[in-house]
Amino acid sequence: MAVFCAAVIAAGWPWTHVLIGDRMHPVVRVSFGYLIGAALVTLAELGAAFLHIPIVRGTVLACLVGVFAVGLVLARRGRDRDSETVPGPMRWAYALFVPIGVVMAAIAGQAVENGAPDHVDFLRAWGKKGLEVFTDHNLNFAHLGGPHGYYPLEISNLFGSFYLLRGRPDDSVIRVELALFALALVPVMWWMCRRILPPVSSAGAIALAVCLPQFILHASRGQADLAMGAYITITVLACYLWLLDGDDRYAGLAGFAGGAAAWTKLEGAFTAAAILVVVVLVRRSLRSPGLYVALSWFVVFVVPWKLFQRIHHINFNNRHFAKLYLDVPWILRHVTESLTTFSHWGVFWPLTLAVIALTAPLWWRSPFRMLAYLTLPNLIFNLAGFVTQYRAGEANSVTATASRLYLHLAPSVAVMAAAGATLAVAAVLASRRAEPEPATATPPVPEPT
Repeated sequence: MAVFCAAVIAAGWPWTHVLIGDRMHPVVRVSFGYLIGAALVTLAELGAAFLHIPIVRGTVLACLVGVFAVGLVLARRGRDRDSETVPGPMRWAYALFVPIGVVMAAIAGQAVENGAPDHVDFLRAWGKKGLEVFTDHNLNFAHLGGPHGYYPLEISNLFGSFYLLRGRPDDSVIRVELALFALALVPVMWWMCRRILPPVSSAGAIALAVCLPQFILHASRGQADLAMGAYITITVLACYLWLLDGDDRYAGLAGFAGGAAAWTKLEGAFTAAAILVVVVLVRRSLRSPGLYVALSWFVVFVVPWKLFQRIHHINFNNRHFAKLYLDVPWILRHVTESLTTFSHWGVFWPLTLAVIALTAPLWWRSPFRMLAYLTLPNLIFNLAGFVTQYRAGEANSVTATASRLYLHLAPSVAVMAAAGATLAVAAVLASRRAEPEPATATPPVPEPT
């Protein structure tokens, strides 16, 4: 497993220069390398399937080498740039990294020690399709029973690739592939947040996002939700940096991450599309710098899989959307109950949403208003998932899915809350500096006797 993950990182390494092109710490580049390499290598396997090339060990190795080679050629065309960070003291940021480090160690430990995933979604979807890649050597899942045949393939292809290189299905360490998405998100969030927030706020946003029962649970559960959440977080932050920068510097990263989210889960296409639409609306132009680069990356991940489904008759499962359920108060009540269950989320949602609401007058007059545009609408759009649930109107359906759907958005909401808190603290400190010094009373001068 270590060799396979290192190969995925190596395949994605040169693409960090292509998609980002900023100087960064090697740990950050390794983290980006895993997230980028996982998406591109599994997409290359879909390309091989289009050409009727069997997905065998040699195919996986060719995809790893091919992705690396193409990235290396493209990376030579440019030079990395310096990027500015928001200044601030590091002392409290170091303190916040203590609980973050404990959580990351716990995630790594459970990935190694917990053995094969036993969650139903792994057994019926992601793991099952990975096993099919190993046994049938193709990506044609039309014959599979159940509602998961049409799901995107990044996670199942990662599983299948490891099985092929291993020479046999081995789920004892398969959790490591998923845990690396969680571990990679921390350095990536730190690097991106430092461009818009001071150190303590950046570390606070990360601590809010990862020190959660749901984050730890999904880090190696055998599902694709945390991986999609990592890509959505990058999409939001890259789009915000793209809007702040004014040119196309981060457009490629934004489009790539949005496409990778769509390649990870079905919901990723809708969530990422909503974020990219916000960029168009804020810019008020279809000729914004980098827009077509971002959309091209998004299309590269979305369209080929749709064409492959059509060619191989991998039908969309309408049972998931058999009927509509339009009792909005019922949906809101049960989603709220799920997101405020302390054992699932602690106080994350009440805390972050309260901070965002209370600081709205401050961020509305600042550039962080654009971050709110990119972050908050999907909190509402997610509710549509419960209008079309295949167990519409059943409370256990909301309980099973609400936390997963909102896990995709939790890290970017944490960044938005950290931004609001930063503005509030700055406003308080500014008001204190502006207060006049109280006048000191002059003692009376005694009259001479």
